[in-house]
Amino acid sequence: MNHYLRNILALMAAVWLAIPAPGNGGGENNGGSGVWILPACANITVQDPNALPRAVHTFANTASDIKVKVANGMGTPTATFTDDLSGTTVGMNVTGRVVTVPKQLLQALALSPIRKGTLLITDASQCGYIIRVIVRPDGSVKVAVF
Repeated sequence: MNHYLRNILALMAAVWLAIPAPGNGGGENNGGSGVWILPACANITVQDPNALPRAVHTFANTASDIKVKVANGMGTPTATFTDDLSGTTVGMNVTGRVVTVPKQLLQALALSPIRKGTLLITDASQCGYIIRVIVRPDGSVKVAVF
């Protein structure tokens, strides 16, 4: 009976270790450089409107660029931003593994009646991030990774 108990405990420990847990939101700002390190990338699929974000970060205002660093497992990234009001898509600056959302775009978004947009970061194999950017009424910027 004792060996059954040990086997059951070992099996429970293995199952507990195998269960996926929510990842952390990435690094705060890459050692003070102002870059938010994103969590692991995933295959880009149709977004469920009820899905919960994998990571959320809030920036104080629209006075500075938002810089995010993609995971090392991702291929060469490309990024676009689509405004929810007009549906206009613009390319974002990508330097190495860092994607920059310019403050001018954030400030224009703050003046929009809807104040929301989607940042899509992807590589050639369709691995990447769907990121919702929302400018709140207090001027802060909420960035949520799906």
